[in-house]
Amino acid sequence: MGACLNRPKPTRVTTSTPMQGDEPPKGRSRQRLSVLQVEMPNQGSGPVSQEQFMQLYNRRGSGKFQRKQSTGDAHAAGDASKEEQGTVLLINHKVMIEGTLSNHQQQNFEDKQRHITGDSIPDRFLDDYGLAVSCKKGLKPESPNQDDFCLLIDGRNVILGVFDGHGPYGHHVSDHIHALLPRLINKHELLDTDAAAAMTESFKKAHESLIMHCEHPDTRFDCVISGSTASVLIIRPEEILVGFVGDSRAILSRKEGEARKVVILAPDHKPTNPGERERVERSGGEVKKLPFDIPFRVFFKGKEYPGLSMSRAIGDTMAQEIGVTWMPEVKSFPTTELDEFVIVCSDGVWEFISNEEAIALVANYGKSKVRQAAEQLAKLAWSRWIHNEGETVDDITVLIAFLPVSRTH
Repeated sequence: MGACLNRPKPTRVTTSTPMQGDEPPKGRSRQRLSVLQVEMPNQGSGPVSQEQFMQLYNRRGSGKFQRKQSTGDAHAAGDASKEEQGTVLLINHKVMIEGTLSNHQQQNFEDKQRHITGDSIPDRFLDDYGLAVSCKKGLKPESPNQDDFCLLIDGRNVILGVFDGHGPYGHHVSDHIHALLPRLINKHELLDTDAAAAMTESFKKAHESLIMHCEHPDTRFDCVISGSTASVLIIRPEEILVGFVGDSRAILSRKEGEARKVVILAPDHKPTNPGERERVERSGGEVKKLPFDIPFRVFFKGKEYPGLSMSRAIGDTMAQEIGVTWMPEVKSFPTTELDEFVIVCSDGVWEFISNEEAIALVANYGKSKVRQAAEQLAKLAWSRWIHNEGETVDDITVLIAFLPVSRTH
């Protein structure tokens, strides 16, 4: 995700949905996004090291960075042709659906591209299994789509993942992690005997792999102040195992008589959560909210960096020094016959849509129209951003799986 500007929030403006093509009003704030956007030197010359970042910060006479205006004429990562990627792996059927390189800078609300290889499958293959994903580029002209996703089916395991990048190279980080982490989990030797350990070890390996990749001399990005959320679900007939860092929330709809109960599978890792704040402060960081900002963020004590609005993430090596951690929270939920479907989304959805509203929308469409449900939830999220923020819409990812994950016919 992108930047936040330290300025007062203007009056609320109501605008139409993305399908109608209206231009949003100008001059709105970018306060809700995950990291503070700062001017970095020589963006076109490649990544900077953590030492270079610190030297740059300390050379500034005011001790503060000049926050970058969201004019849309500068690309935060220095790469206008970002590979717009998402991956769906259907191992049992020897079919892979994955992201492809984008040969243009994607437009607002444009779908992340997917490519199908392997055996011939019908167009409604995912629909028949009650699976759907919608991944849309937000309204951030200077930034590519930093969201990614993965869906993998292999025998009794169905693995779902949503990954939301942030920082100047967040799209590269989420691209790296979404392609690696589900594969590490799926091939882990402990997956069938100790899935929680397999999940934790795979997160660790993915984080370490990212750092090693960034240290390679040919790599043109870094993860000093860039990182990604990761919410990974392993769905089995008897349980749902969840491993997650960051704020890509996952929820379950469970029938309760004529009503539906929301079961939160992966809650948000916010730095204001008591246990999270304690770890940050114990590590030498502090949690605070800057004037005119919206979220509380993680900072070095007495400084205004890195300003991360979550307490766990993959990457973000600077923030890892002050208590932000790659270590996932792992939970197991026994499944019941009353469980209907799971929804996993980036915070581009959850910022203005409640758990209950999302579940009601998906339930209204049902399994037979799961693709339409995902698209409609994405459209609703977009319209809420326009209504509340005007000129800024975060990237939006919706992943839905009806339970049990099995072919309808």
